[in-house]
Amino acid sequence: MITYRMSTKPPPEPPVRLYKIIALSFLVLTVVLFAVVVFMTSKKATITVVAKADQRIVSLVAKVAKQPDGKDTITGLASSTVFTWSEHFQPTGNKTTTGVAKGTAVIYNKSNSSQTLVATTRLLTAQGILFRLAERAIVPANGQVTVPVYADQPGSTSDIDPTQFTIPGLSPDRQKQVYAQSTEPMRGGVATIGVLSDSDLKAAQQIYAQKAQAAFAKTLPSTVPGKHLIMALSNQNVVSNHQIGEEVSEFVLNGTSTIIAVTYDAEQLTQLLDRTITDKIDPTIEKVVSSDAEPHIALASYDAKTGTAELTVEHNLLVTLDANVETLSPQHFVGKRKDEIE
Repeated sequence: MITYRMSTKPPPEPPVRLYKIIALSFLVLTVVLFAVVVFMTSKKATITVVAKADQRIVSLVAKVAKQPDGKDTITGLASSTVFTWSEHFQPTGNKTTTGVAKGTAVIYNKSNSSQTLVATTRLLTAQGILFRLAERAIVPANGQVTVPVYADQPGSTSDIDPTQFTIPGLSPDRQKQVYAQSTEPMRGGVATIGVLSDSDLKAAQQIYAQKAQAAFAKTLPSTVPGKHLIMALSNQNVVSNHQIGEEVSEFVLNGTSTIIAVTYDAEQLTQLLDRTITDKIDPTIEKVVSSDAEPHIALASYDAKTGTAELTVEHNLLVTLDANVETLSPQHFVGKRKDEIE
């Protein structure tokens, strides 16, 4: 029998240095990867949106009719009236003259017996300003009479507003029963003398139109709650009692005007304006910062026969971007370049 002996050797082990290099490389890659992750997750940008205010003028034409028949029509009524009015004016000038104030007073008699007052009877205000009767007057029992009066002293002191007078010539008890009251101002204590010019006349005509409308408005019944009134003048025929170039202390304009009065539902007009504003701005990105307190409303046209009219409405708004809208939310900017965001 032949015996064989095998000699085996274990394979050589890798050097420790190789393991160190592999371990260090893995560690470095891990640190780099971690740094990249941290950098990517912590990266951010601050975007500041500065919005400027933009002025918008919202305008519309609202139709006024007794029976509205469309979305742009509101409830209302148009009418026309021929109105007669007169107004006193003073021409320009710096020359003044002293005169005697005059006017009228109503004398009341609250007793059961008549009262006779002679011309020059004294009428005294609470402030001590003295006037006199221009003519004899008989005041019936429980009645009244209107008489002309004049100031006892010339000058501006006697230019007074409507007031009550006592009659000093009567006994104290009789003064409680018989007294006077003025309903119009006393004027004439001081007069301004000027030459009536064309500019005086034109300026007076403009004021006359305003005064005529104000006087006409007082003749109308109280406005129904929720209803507003707008007026305009048409076919104005006004004449002056003096000619241009005359030296006068005052002149009077008399005339007639066709006054157009339109009543309309204020709430309906506000709703119509709100709808128009909504159409004019983009609610997805804009909001109203402020607006005029009241819109400007003017009469554009009217038809007195049908009672209809058209009103022009203008409202000034200040509009800006709304920072809370969806368009400006942060997710809309993620992943975009600077030029895309801008």
